[in-house]
Amino acid sequence: MLPVNPFTPGTQNHLLYESLKEMGAITTREIHRLGCDTARLRSNIRPMLRVHGLDYRCKYLEPGNRLYELTT
Repeated sequence: MLPVNPFTPGTQNHLLYESLKEMGAITTREIHRLGCDTARLRSNIRPMLRVHGLDYRCKYLEPGNRLYELTT
């Protein structure tokens, strides 16, 4: 079970974490469609996940598009 979203509703962090939690994976293109940037995953969401023994892996799909997938 994934932890409750600790980020303030309406923020990029909150939106990204909810999307990642719901789908289990998200692409760079989906992140950009949400109006967010991938730096939020690295700087804010990954540290929160690691506290709970979780992480994500990044897989190259094509130029400019990567898949970010939750891992345990």
